[in-house]
Amino acid sequence: TSYVEGTSGIVENLINNAPAIGQCVLVLLLSLVCYQYIEGKKTYRMYFNLNVFALVMYVCGYYLPLLSRFTYYMIIPHILLVPGLVFEMEEGNKRKIIKWIVIAVGIVYFLLFLRTASAEGIRVLPYKTWIMDGMKEYLYYNEVS
Repeated sequence: TSYVEGTSGIVENLINNAPAIGQCVLVLLLSLVCYQYIEGKKTYRMYFNLNVFALVMYVCGYYLPLLSRFTYYMIIPHILLVPGLVFEMEEGNKRKIIKWIVIAVGIVYFLLFLRTASAEGIRVLPYKTWIMDGMKEYLYYNEVS
């Protein structure tokens, strides 16, 4: 394989795993901002440790092809960690700002996913979505008519 031959390096790994690495970095930043809520809860502490370990494995274990599968399962708890941290915060401006940032990042991440969901290797959607591809022709047709 390319891993054994050494043809792919850390730069290719960072490019290929950029969405997952970016997700881990964003969750790490949110966790550091809300670290006071992680200290008191064992489950949040475990989710935080899984995130840090996944980030380290994504960046440093690029030469082992199985690590990307393991790290994928390590970032699943983001689904529980991110809303849990936002929920634990006291009511106020900081909570509102972080909540809206999390919502905005989630929407942007989902839209980026929709752009690639019909790709050959992903196979989540067997078709191209109207949001990313069909809207151009529709808007252009209505402008010309």
